[in-house]
Amino acid sequence: MLEIKPVLSQLETAMQTLEIECSGQVPADHLLSAPKKKWSFFSLGPMFLVLVGVEILFYILTLSAGLKPLVWNVLLPLLWPVQVIFFSILTFKFLLAGEVKKSFTQPLFLALCVGVAMALFNFFWYFRVWNFYNLFFEPFILLVWALLVVLLTRAGFKIYEIVKFNKNRIKNNLNI
Repeated sequence: MLEIKPVLSQLETAMQTLEIECSGQVPADHLLSAPKKKWSFFSLGPMFLVLVGVEILFYILTLSAGLKPLVWNVLLPLLWPVQVIFFSILTFKFLLAGEVKKSFTQPLFLALCVGVAMALFNFFWYFRVWNFYNLFFEPFILLVWALLVVLLTRAGFKIYEIVKFNKNRIKNNLNI
């Protein structure tokens, strides 16, 4: 019993000092909640909104007779390189993080979502019979396009890793 009393008195003094130092209330939700993920432009949501938003904007610009040739001949063909850049960035982002499966699936999922959204938009924009076929083929074509971009980006990244590894190995062997 003699040993318990000093421990209890130490515990009481420690609790009193904690109460003095932490006089403010701390919400329990903040302590128990999971850490929030960073929101960046290079995640699926913003990329989807940009790709679909720009394409819808281009279709709206075609309503103006003066801008129609510019949009059809210059702006809409520029969407393909923009899509290539977005799919490559998304693939490269996940490859750098070491998430190989996501580097393959996320760009394909983005392509599928953008393809379906644009097919639905075109269906209601034109409302013609050929749009029934477009509901299937536009997402399919965009998926194939994204697959090609992902495979090329992953191959380029693998070549980069091989060159980097061999460069470091040569440096270590030569003691440079």
